[in-house]
Amino acid sequence: MLTKISSWLCIFFFALLWLAGCHAETKRKIAALGIVEDDFRYGDLYRLSHLRKYKQIEADCSTEISNSAVNQNVNLFILGDSFVENIDSSQIGYSRLKFHHWKESTKDFVNPKAQNSLIIECAERNVRRLFSKPFDYFTNQKVNKIVKNDYFDFVFPEIDKTELHLEQILFSKDIFLFFRELKADLNFALFNRLPDEVAENQEHTVLFLKEEVAKNNEPTSFFAKLNDKEMELIYRNLEIEVKKLSNLGFSKIYISIIPSKGNILGRSLGNYNNLIPKLENTQIKGVEYISIFDEFIKNPDNKYRLGDTHWTCEGKRVWLKTVQKRLN
Repeated sequence: MLTKISSWLCIFFFALLWLAGCHAETKRKIAALGIVEDDFRYGDLYRLSHLRKYKQIEADCSTEISNSAVNQNVNLFILGDSFVENIDSSQIGYSRLKFHHWKESTKDFVNPKAQNSLIIECAERNVRRLFSKPFDYFTNQKVNKIVKNDYFDFVFPEIDKTELHLEQILFSKDIFLFFRELKADLNFALFNRLPDEVAENQEHTVLFLKEEVAKNNEPTSFFAKLNDKEMELIYRNLEIEVKKLSNLGFSKIYISIIPSKGNILGRSLGNYNNLIPKLENTQIKGVEYISIFDEFIKNPDNKYRLGDTHWTCEGKRVWLKTVQKRLN
């Protein structure tokens, strides 16, 4: 009897591991329960580098930021990324809040008879890729059917990353990180070597995602040349998409670009292509901008986490205050 129970427990355990390996949401949930460690807890850049000097636990902003004034009349949709995916109704001041991630393949229903507002939020490094294609994320149809051929990808959207996720789940405990840190610190101390995915400033005090500060022509880098033809393509696409979104029932549409850490803290590494100012200084019919660019440039301290590309609670607070001022 005990053997059978043990066998079933083992099967359940390894099935849960496999599910977490190919399904990111399950992985996050079991990490939240404390079954496994969250491998992003010290930051996404630390996770890539394992340099001990950039190791910093993520602060909990949920209790620090709140908005007592709650709008109950407007459906507020946010099309965005990991910067804003954990923002809740109490922080932004809208009880009817719906977040839709850029990478989601399903569509959200928009009731054209209701009051609907949309914030299109995007990290700067992804603007040139995402703003030049259709925003096909919303519909007036109540039933969203999953195409049969896409069902497996819908249920297991990251199955191609199963091996990587399993490695992160099994070896994300602090005891394993100690040895990874030791290797990374030795490589840096002896050979001045960093992993290919990251880069430092000249003072070796700030860590960046390399694709944000790479001196090449990749669209994710704020060094990359940005010509008028490409900006015109972005403008035209935004005009088309905003018109479609308005027809779906969005009476207010806002665009908010989150400046890259490399842009704000890595200016000494190269010449900025002025993507955000160029975009925000262009009038697009039906669009208002929620801009934090000038504030971040003027007061860059404590806006980004030590070992992460994302903002601190202070950076998040600045954005939320700007949103509330613009929307209300």
